[in-house]
Amino acid sequence: SLLRKKDPNEKGDQLTSEQSTLVRSIERLRGLSLAFLLLEVVSILVAAAAYMLCDTTSTISSGSWPIYLFLGAIVVSRAGLYSFDVGVLEIEQYIVDERYRNAVGSVEGALCSVAEMGMYVLSIALPNPSQFGWQVTVSASAVSFGGICFGLFLCLYHMHLHHHHHADENHVHDHSHGHHHHHKHRHTLQQERDLMEYGYHIHLHRHRSWR
Repeated sequence: SLLRKKDPNEKGDQLTSEQSTLVRSIERLRGLSLAFLLLEVVSILVAAAAYMLCDTTSTISSGSWPIYLFLGAIVVSRAGLYSFDVGVLEIEQYIVDERYRNAVGSVEGALCSVAEMGMYVLSIALPNPSQFGWQVTVSASAVSFGGICFGLFLCLYHMHLHHHHHADENHVHDHSHGHHHHHKHRHTLQQERDLMEYGYHIHLHRHRSWR
């Protein structure tokens, strides 16, 4: 035959290169998501600080610069929020099992609705405009807490190219930086497909600094 028989190792090397590129892309996506979240957190904190400097008895037409800084920081924070939201949705496509994505999305939506409802209740409980600083403080604290949680998530969990046979239970984690670990973990539906087709998958690994 004049057709050259394809070397299986060549195909495997190509797939490994593609998967490694995907891992780096995901890590860059995680970094960008963190950057946009930091933009939101910093903007909200600036807005909160500006509001505390505002003279709530004056009007915008009086030329009070803190109120303009407050409004501008809120606008900038929206850009960080929506950009972060897109990044998180992309990350969820990789790490959330396809069988449970609807459930995860529903819980996420419910938690957001509960938080939004909490702000409405707070506004009803504190209707006086002079008490608006409480809403500002609670919002800034909630956003800051969310930023801390996402930062901890990035520190504790990383994406790695992971090789093992589909039938193996005690398998080796190759993290491409000289470390091999033997332990069990479950696979998502998309990871099981990768194992059946390629023999390896991208998986989320928790780093424990206290060990």
